[in-house]
Amino acid sequence: MTSRLNCVLLILMISLNAAVCSCVNENRESASSMSSENQRWTYYVFVPMINYSHGIITSLYVTTNNGTWLRVIGYNDSTHVLVYDVTGGKQTILDDFTVDRMKVHKLRLPQKGNFSLPILIKVSSDKPVAVLLTGGLYEIDGANVFYPSVDGGFSGKEFIILTAGATRISARKGWDYAVFAIEDSEVEIRDSNDKIIRTISVSANNSKRLELFYNKIYRIVSTGRIFVSSWAASSFVVCPSHVGGYRGKFFYANPYQSALSGSPILLVISQETPTQVRVYNTVTGSLIAEKKMQPREIWFINREVADIEGIQLKIESDKDIIVYAGSTIKKENMPDSPALIANAITFLTVPPNRPTTFFVPTEGYIISPKGDAKIKINQLEMKIPQGSCKPLPSGIVSITTNETVLVEIISKQPSITHFAAYIPSARCLDITYPPPASHETTQAQKIDFTYIALAAAAVLVSVLIVFKKRRG
Repeated sequence: MTSRLNCVLLILMISLNAAVCSCVNENRESASSMSSENQRWTYYVFVPMINYSHGIITSLYVTTNNGTWLRVIGYNDSTHVLVYDVTGGKQTILDDFTVDRMKVHKLRLPQKGNFSLPILIKVSSDKPVAVLLTGGLYEIDGANVFYPSVDGGFSGKEFIILTAGATRISARKGWDYAVFAIEDSEVEIRDSNDKIIRTISVSANNSKRLELFYNKIYRIVSTGRIFVSSWAASSFVVCPSHVGGYRGKFFYANPYQSALSGSPILLVISQETPTQVRVYNTVTGSLIAEKKMQPREIWFINREVADIEGIQLKIESDKDIIVYAGSTIKKENMPDSPALIANAITFLTVPPNRPTTFFVPTEGYIISPKGDAKIKINQLEMKIPQGSCKPLPSGIVSITTNETVLVEIISKQPSITHFAAYIPSARCLDITYPPPASHETTQAQKIDFTYIALAAAAVLVSVLIVFKKRRG
């Protein structure tokens, strides 16, 4: 009996140890999987339902771009990339591939007939990449785009880009690509074979045109920090700040007129404090417009306010603002308004514990790529689990969040016919840069200092005159 009991106890102990080991191994594998996923680069975007009935152009040439496409550009050789459909918590793999440095992999996203399907996409890679979302006739009409640098932010010293359309005649070399210099910069433009094709010098706070072809790979290398951008009619973009993110005190833009009786526009949105905003011509340095803004106010600058068409602009403020740049689409004799902002999909980020106000023309979505977010939207509280999204109301929206979130802003006038946008990496949503020395004293402050210096000189002269009279 004793020996039988011992055998039973031994079997139980072995079974228990096996179960414990199995549990530990599963936990280790789960932790390893989570750790591995956290080390990957992830990119989220919500693709709305879009009617591509007008997606084929035959008058110039035939294009197959009547759908929504995802293009992944490699920064390093042998980069492994997975594309998922994560709508409603799914983890369906849409594509699994490897992309090399300065090469492009293209994927057409799901659609039914002429309609793209509403879907939340997650791109996951083991090395950093650039992810470009495009749709419709962007290659003809072009799009306003800021290009990401290889460090993940939208300013930097090295860029590997696939150019979006930036002219209305896509076959010609475009004058609608621009580099804006945050610092004095020597800029090299290299082709897809990494051969230098042009070198330009750009001084701080200035810009120069780039002669590039659309839908081509370029490598742009600079000695100083720069923005690389493309501009077109009938589009808009939320401008990135020179210190990272989309809230800031210093921005560049180059808006064009819509082809459909619209106007080139800037949309400046103040945040929680009053601020003085000034708009300058970067080429001449002249002041174009200025305004003292109240908290959470929108300043809509169209041609009735100032002539900004095709001008490389510098927008400065003494407190945080958000800046949109582009054009409106409207019928002749219609009143212009922010609600008529041209077709586009664009992004901005909302940092944690910093109430942020922005404008949604037609549709908006809030995505939480980094963690479970507790969010207050226009005083309505909600939770957004990591890797999911919620729709936003149109109009003026104010958000407070405990986690950095990505906001996707969509304009359809009346339906979106073309767009191109680079998707920010989840790992780089909080990227920041130190303000360069050239911006420590803004143009507005220089003017103030000039007046102070003149006033001080006048006082000094008066004192000397009085002193001289008394001695005389």
